[in-house]
Amino acid sequence: MDPLQNVTFTKEIDRLNMNISEVVYSILDPHWRFHLCSSFTRVYMVTKGEGWLRTAEQTVRMTPGNIYLVPAGLAFDTECPVSMEKLYVHINILRYNRYDLFDGHPRIITLSDCKPWIEACVEDYQKGDMNAVFSLKQRLWQIVDHAVRQENIRWGGIEVYSQPVKSAIGRIEKVVRAAADGQASVDALSVGALADYVNLSVCALQKAFRAEVGIPLRRYINDRILITAEQELRVGHQPIARISESLGFCDQFYFSRCFATRYGLAPREYRKNRT
Repeated sequence: MDPLQNVTFTKEIDRLNMNISEVVYSILDPHWRFHLCSSFTRVYMVTKGEGWLRTAEQTVRMTPGNIYLVPAGLAFDTECPVSMEKLYVHINILRYNRYDLFDGHPRIITLSDCKPWIEACVEDYQKGDMNAVFSLKQRLWQIVDHAVRQENIRWGGIEVYSQPVKSAIGRIEKVVRAAADGQASVDALSVGALADYVNLSVCALQKAFRAEVGIPLRRYINDRILITAEQELRVGHQPIARISESLGFCDQFYFSRCFATRYGLAPREYRKNRT
């Protein structure tokens, strides 16, 4: 590895983190019947009972001793015929482009015969001290690594974007986050405003962005807005009307329609389904 590659590799190791938004031990009954789709990856560790996960192409029976990963962006339905207990964790491991590493994986991942791992994770959760925090996060990285190796997932090379594309991605993230907090307007994210910000023509920025990131710039902006809305609904407490307004939707009805198209549920229903 030459010095330039080594610098890039080191920076990527430093940047790549696992963000955890929820860790919960839940006891479920037949009311656990939801249609779900999220911008994060779900890790379900079953300890008792039985449940089902269903996608358009797959039906998975959840049983004790197994771990199930539902990739970000995958729509699925849940069912619990009688009862089930599980430790669940919501994780994001973000690429430089801010999409989850598992986003686009087409199926639910089942890791079998994981009872010792599950017991250790539940024990860490119950302890709740700093040693347990460190231990649980280490185990979650091991679970992710096991899933990647089992599924033979290939994420490709380290993402190295040109400076204008890096600047555009950073600007989009900063403005959307500030808008969600009521401190900026998403009007600053017009393609023209971004082109001015990175000192390129609109055509040159759009061409570079699509070539390097793989999707059109306008679609990327819309994705970041809806992903931020989903995060606000899941972990925030702002009224839905406030989220809609702060993220630039013309009215709450249009926000609800856009959100349901991406996540399969209206915002109000999505906020109820934290499982």
